[in-house]
Amino acid sequence: MEIIEQQLNDEQLLSAHDNDDVDRIKQQYFKRLSDVLANWQVTDVRTVPGVMYQVRCGHDEFDQSIEYQINWFFDCVETIIHNHRHSFDSYCLEGEYIEKL
Repeated sequence: MEIIEQQLNDEQLLSAHDNDDVDRIKQQYFKRLSDVLANWQVTDVRTVPGVMYQVRCGHDEFDQSIEYQINWFFDCVETIIHNHRHSFDSYCLEGEYIEKL
């Protein structure tokens, strides 16, 4: 019984740790967005016609190989399967994204 309780506690701790990571990442995204909005006049905003705005948020302070970008989709329905040039992580600020093949 003790082992099972320990496993459950470890799983709960891992889940809490994951939630902490998600909260930390979420706060980082909102800080970047806040910084961009505070300097809107000099922010690089690109438009992919009929698809999205791309708000360029600069490079990571600790790793210049990481660049942040906020994509604001007009309609979150992807109609064409496509590839990307670079690897990336996504975080939905609102709504959800479900990938279907």
